[in-house]
Amino acid sequence: MLKDLSRKIFVEDGRTLVEILISITILAIVTVPIASMFVQSARSINVAEELMDATYVAQTVMEEIYHISDGSLASFDALHEAEGFDYSPIDLEEPDYIFQQIKNGYEIEVILSNENDLVNVLVKVIEQGKLSAQMETYLDWK
Repeated sequence: MLKDLSRKIFVEDGRTLVEILISITILAIVTVPIASMFVQSARSINVAEELMDATYVAQTVMEEIYHISDGSLASFDALHEAEGFDYSPIDLEEPDYIFQQIKNGYEIEVILSNENDLVNVLVKVIEQGKLSAQMETYLDWK
């Protein structure tokens, strides 16, 4: 038994420093790309969330305008006085009527254009000077 113990103590079976360094290098080569994928996916999720928020704002504005279009307005000039439409008129000359509002950190621009019997409604949502979302539709203005 003492002989077995002394043999185990003096046997030089083990890992050398070079083997450990090679193992750590291989581990680093494998884990660094995986870690960068997590960082990139976090960025993508953040961008998608911002885009979704801006699109929701544009959709809400579009629905507001749709409900106003069912009412009786003499002209687009009176639109900024309509109930539920609290946008400031920027340009009220033919062919485009432009209204603007800042809401929830977004600059919202509404452009209305008469085209034959329909009204082209363009809603732009701008965040920090950059267009974040845009929606367009045609309405039968009554």
